[in-house]
Amino acid sequence: MTAKNNTSAPKPASPLAYKVNGFCDAMGLGRTKFYALVREGKIKTVRIGARRLVPASEVERLLREGA
Repeated sequence: MTAKNNTSAPKPASPLAYKVNGFCDAMGLGRTKFYALVREGKIKTVRIGARRLVPASEVERLLREGA
């Protein structure tokens, strides 16, 4: 009997970045308000291809400082 080699990386306990809908759900924001805050520069996002992600550090910053 051979042991399986598990080479996959463990999943992080919390996400490194949020999809827009996940961020809005977590923060209790609507998408319209989210995009308004992005335009005002109050929420920083990262574009990867066509996808817009919000770094988890932005969640922590917004909770500390407010928008």
